[in-house]
Amino acid sequence: MITTFPAHGEFTIRAHGHAIRVDALGPWNLECTFDYVHKLRTYMQNALGPFCVLMISHHQPILGLDGEEVLRVSVRERVRLGCAAQATVLLDPLTIEVARAQYKRVYEPEGLNHEIFQATAPATQWLLDKGFPDISELCRDLA
Repeated sequence: MITTFPAHGEFTIRAHGHAIRVDALGPWNLECTFDYVHKLRTYMQNALGPFCVLMISHHQPILGLDGEEVLRVSVRERVRLGCAAQATVLLDPLTIEVARAQYKRVYEPEGLNHEIFQATAPATQWLLDKGFPDISELCRDLA
């Protein structure tokens, strides 16, 4: 018998031109991770040319091991679909070291140009410096 659980965790995804922004509240279970990967894929397929991702994790950015593997496949797909840079912002100081280790295991082996930040302003600037001015439009609420 297969048991399915309701999705646990929340996210919103917005896009503008060559930029995608994700706001996440965790922790996420496998069902939420699958939902996220599916919805993000749609945004990536509609992105214009090379694109960037700004991931802002507002609370507990931790995944279970099964969710971590799903995310790893998604990161591989991001690279294939043209993601040239991803900035991840970890705002929860209580889980930042655990999350940083998890992100290192997921992102680095897939070769995605990726940096982790503790605040949104330097993450946004990093993406601007990488040549993605569209990210500014998605960050107006952060100013």
